[in-house]
Amino acid sequence: MTIVELLSYLTLVIGTLLDHISTHYVLLFPGGYEGNALPAWLMSINLGFLFDLIFVPACILISHFLYSRLGRVAIAVPIFNIVFGLRRFDAFFHNLYILTLYLVP
Repeated sequence: MTIVELLSYLTLVIGTLLDHISTHYVLLFPGGYEGNALPAWLMSINLGFLFDLIFVPACILISHFLYSRLGRVAIAVPIFNIVFGLRRFDAFFHNLYILTLYLVP
């Protein structure tokens, strides 16, 4: 496992975990909402965490399989995990901003 591959997995897992936790706290406040329709629907039927629990390992397994089969040529394979993880970090920072709006009078 290369450092790029490990970095992509860590980015994906940590970003998803932080986004999920911060979204939970935002939804505890009155007026807090999930802006994305699919996660909002999944959360309304209590499947949001289960979806992340299945989706993240699936992304890791598929990208690890492709990366190991294609070798060094497949340096672009971990890019999906990095981009997706950074997007979840962005959602975490957005949720953190919303939490500061609620908590600071």
